[in-house]
Amino acid sequence: ENRLADIRLDLAEGPQYRVSRIETEGLVQTREHVVVREISLKPEDVLDEMRLGESELRLRRMGIFTTASIRVLDDPAREGYKVLRVVAQESEPKLVAAGVGFRNNLGVRAFGQFGWANVDGRNQSLLLNATANHRKLGGEFCTDKGARPCFLEGQAQVTYIWPWFGSFLMDNLTFRPSFNFEQTRYLQFDATSFGVTATLERNILRRPNLSGSLTYSLERTQQNHAADC
Repeated sequence: ENRLADIRLDLAEGPQYRVSRIETEGLVQTREHVVVREISLKPEDVLDEMRLGESELRLRRMGIFTTASIRVLDDPAREGYKVLRVVAQESEPKLVAAGVGFRNNLGVRAFGQFGWANVDGRNQSLLLNATANHRKLGGEFCTDKGARPCFLEGQAQVTYIWPWFGSFLMDNLTFRPSFNFEQTRYLQFDATSFGVTATLERNILRRPNLSGSLTYSLERTQQNHAADC
């Protein structure tokens, strides 16, 4: 009843190519080894389209390039070998932002942000965020005569992101230390806090995508102007 069919596949294997070397083009500040280590294919490996596509995706996820692609070129000196040429265009690594505003529960408020996405061309990032405000108490600023002693509220955080940390022991390990400072006014007391957080993160499986992390945090809080209850 025309419901069955025989399918015959005629296949002819093409030549198998190997990677001769990896070259880079368009780098200005970024170090060459920072790009090469993201390529899963290495010299003498059999050229694989899936691993080639994964390598391009990893380059784009670095966040330091506006465009990044891998070209496969013939190696005139070696028959059966291909040259992988990484063509990339670097993006602006620095970010600066600031602003001021007013909230009825926080008073006058200001914030600032600074980021550097490619420190020393190593794909390491430095992030700094800070906010400050002058809170009101009972409709009056806390520095007004008759109000209890106080200080400005504020938060600050410094974070450093270090990909491929300790690569001589384990590849693709990211180290993320963070330092935090906070001054906050509560109803019965004021508090000043200092904190340190260190995180190690690594991709465990590619399919499915699974990552693992280990975090250690340490915090010290000092209480000020506590009211007797």
